[in-house]
Amino acid sequence: MRRSGRVSAAPVRLLADSLLLWAFLWGSAACFSTSFSMDADHVLLLAGCGALAVLYMAVFALPFRFGLPLLMAGTAAAAGLLWQVRDLVWAGWAAVQCAVVNAYAQVFPQIHTIVPIAELTQREWQLAFTVALLLMALIFGYLLGWALLFCRSLWRSTALALLALAPGLVIGLVPAHLPLMVLTGGWCALLLSSLVQQRDPARGGWVALASGGCAAVLLAALTLLLPPGSYQPPHWAAQTGTALTEGLRRLTTGLDLSGWSLFTGGHGLTAAGSSSHVDLDADVLTYDGHTVLRIETDYVGKLYLRGYSTAVYENNTWSPLPEEVYTGWLDENGSLVGEGGALDLNPLNLPAMAAGDSTYYAITVENLSAPGGCVYFPYQLLSRPDELRGALFQDDAALSRELLVRTHTFYFRPSALDLSQWAGLAGEADRAETNYAGQFVPSYYLQLPDGMAEGLQSHCQAALNNHMTSGPFSSQAEYELAAAQAVSDYLDALAEYDLTVSPPPDGSDYVLYFLNESHRGYCMHFASAGTLMLRAMGIPARYVSGFTANSKGGSTEVPDSAAHAWVEIYLTGYGWYPVEMTPGYGVEDDPQASATPEPSATPSAAPTASVPPTGAPTQTPDVRPSQAPQDQARPAAPALCLLWIPALLAALAAAVVLRRQLCRWLRRRRFDGPSPNESAKALYRYALALERRGAPPLARAKALAQQAAFSQEGVSRAECQALRRQVEQYALRFAATLSRPRRFLLKWLWALL
Repeated sequence: MRRSGRVSAAPVRLLADSLLLWAFLWGSAACFSTSFSMDADHVLLLAGCGALAVLYMAVFALPFRFGLPLLMAGTAAAAGLLWQVRDLVWAGWAAVQCAVVNAYAQVFPQIHTIVPIAELTQREWQLAFTVALLLMALIFGYLLGWALLFCRSLWRSTALALLALAPGLVIGLVPAHLPLMVLTGGWCALLLSSLVQQRDPARGGWVALASGGCAAVLLAALTLLLPPGSYQPPHWAAQTGTALTEGLRRLTTGLDLSGWSLFTGGHGLTAAGSSSHVDLDADVLTYDGHTVLRIETDYVGKLYLRGYSTAVYENNTWSPLPEEVYTGWLDENGSLVGEGGALDLNPLNLPAMAAGDSTYYAITVENLSAPGGCVYFPYQLLSRPDELRGALFQDDAALSRELLVRTHTFYFRPSALDLSQWAGLAGEADRAETNYAGQFVPSYYLQLPDGMAEGLQSHCQAALNNHMTSGPFSSQAEYELAAAQAVSDYLDALAEYDLTVSPPPDGSDYVLYFLNESHRGYCMHFASAGTLMLRAMGIPARYVSGFTANSKGGSTEVPDSAAHAWVEIYLTGYGWYPVEMTPGYGVEDDPQASATPEPSATPSAAPTASVPPTGAPTQTPDVRPSQAPQDQARPAAPALCLLWIPALLAALAAAVVLRRQLCRWLRRRRFDGPSPNESAKALYRYALALERRGAPPLARAKALAQQAAFSQEGVSRAECQALRRQVEQYALRFAATLSRPRRFLLKWLWALL
């Protein structure tokens, strides 16, 4: 690539360029780190960016034959230094990923939060962040040097700097005030110096220094007058930002982001909790015991905090049902559709409704760092679709979390798990449940992969023969519960709980390998085997993951090691009922013994809450309770359609700028073409276009164009270059005679300047 020019060797110019490069480099790195609350050592980051600015200043100031070896030597030295602290590099890279992914998980429910598993002190984590940022600055600094020092391009330099701001601004994260002001001051200095550079290159360095100093004084004065800590954005800005991020979140609804993985080079990350896509081949990782949920309730006892349920098992992976299968069964809010329309009742509400008027409780669940795609809630949920705040029913499988809402309050009826309290449904709800249980549930929750039923037949028969409670059974539901308990007891006798289990051979099914060969696994494998065995028996079942908690009343913290997986079976007339498949699991057990990957840990055998709750109950409802005021009604965001106006204006402005840049590039390319004759014709066509807008005729351009078209000798390269200089001066003189509006049109509408 041909070099556009070397950095001026004037001391003032070198100093100005070095300071500009440092301002852009440190400002970009600090803006990125503070946007995502990375605890970096900013003194070390400042010094490192200064050293990189000096390196790249020398690389671009020296002739190419000296600059390239210097670049290679500097890169090799940096690589050697990073190799010496490679453990910090890996840890820092993992921590940066965690900071970014977890920030996005608070906005986009499909993204799961992750945590680094390296055991470092706070100071070591700080150094790890700093080293990772300096590694990114090493690459980013060369691009900035190319745009700022090599190309002398205002727009390229600004676009690169904005790349550091964009990841945070997309989700409404604003960087710290100081680096943002440094970046803004650098941009102002670059803008003013670039305007002078075109006319008087010798004074560009002085202007850059002077304008940078003035910008620093002005921004400092504004900071004193408007302290960033007391500044409150206007209401319209807050509403627009909320509406925009909400629109982005809704655009991602239905996208499967839970299967995305990060390239961590084996330096593990894990998401503790529930996932809409569960890979049984996932590696087992040890959790660090940090708190992921905080619950507050008067209920005393063991709770299963339900996350996602999955329905489709294929290639050792659990996934949800496709959205289209719910058409006609559930409306957009997750309400069952009956003969007269939507009922404001989700299938997850059916057990609480079937329990009559028994005692119910309120529970507040605060998500601190659990995977952000779902809301965790207890069995059996009383709050209906229209009563939820900050959450939406995601079909019949889960509750999805609304934008930036971390705390949710629900009502639940724990006594509904005691089937002796089963009072049944009535009216339209009973007819809708009968339809759902008779058609939808057997169609989608009895599915097995090809050949799986045959592979499970011997295990199902052994479970029924050796562990099934003898009849007679008074109802189909009683038989299904006894069969589920038989499967749980069979798996307890067959397999051993083991976190260190090795994966099956390539091409093997994990569940069949677990049942036939390894006989070792953890909650994910026990729950998967139980779900498939129950389906093979003709009992609708699905895989569920979430957390367990032992509530003693009041506030309870739930660690990541309490993550778990279990099974739900469908009881006609009642709804989905949880069944434990993992042997010997209890909330009081060693938390590390229950840790597993992704949906990890599991509940204890058959969570049948037959004992009435002992916690202080809330008042018995005569009517459906309204949602607790924890999630207060938020101000309504402006209609998203209003965002089309600024978005359209921004798109038009971008199109105009891009069109002008493209026209200028094409014009220069035609002027510098390999054929002088074609270049002369192109110059004449350009002069003719200016003439149509009011410029006087340029006889020289017409004469050379005719010579190029009709003369045998054509036009020489020297004649063409002389004509180009004349045409460019002709265009500038014509533009100087125009009023500002006409000059604006000539530049941006017709793209002739």
